[in-house]
Amino acid sequence: MKLVSCLTLLMLAQPAFAAEWTLVPEESNVTFSGTHVGRQFEGTFTELEGTITFDPEALDSAKASICVPVASAETGNDTYDGTLPESDWLDAEQQPIATWEGTKFEQDDRGVYAVTGTLSLAGQQMPVLLQGPITIEGDRATFDAKTVVNRMDFGIGEESDPKGEYVSLQIPLVIHAVAVKQDGKTATEDTK
Repeated sequence: MKLVSCLTLLMLAQPAFAAEWTLVPEESNVTFSGTHVGRQFEGTFTELEGTITFDPEALDSAKASICVPVASAETGNDTYDGTLPESDWLDAEQQPIATWEGTKFEQDDRGVYAVTGTLSLAGQQMPVLLQGPITIEGDRATFDAKTVVNRMDFGIGEESDPKGEYVSLQIPLVIHAVAVKQDGKTATEDTK
């Protein structure tokens, strides 16, 4: 599935409430980390696009959709970068796009958001909760969130390392998402 077609579907799925935002790909990324034979590693998905419907005063209508081409993962290690796209790991050939669909936004008394969503990765789907602050300055918004996923929930490395003897099972993710409001309009205004 091409990223363009993925984004078309995401935009069509947006509800007609609150403000519409578009992710700024060159300013956004997803960082992952873990250990391999006891050594720490870190990598980044350098390509992602998405759309967000969000107003802090209308959280019931908030929604987010993000597409990440898994082949964009870079660790700076040639061995890791060559292994990650393989079928036993991220399966970039058969499952080229990972998607995260955020469907429920909640804010605590500290201003931290918890966004409940579904991550589709390597042909599997699992609920994934993102937590972090959302900062809005004019027509720009930033969401810095963290979560941890178990790679075996997605069958990643299931054939070569199912027990985490070499690569850690728990993989922390750090999301830095920068979005701009679409023409300063809301989806409701666009339908008038």
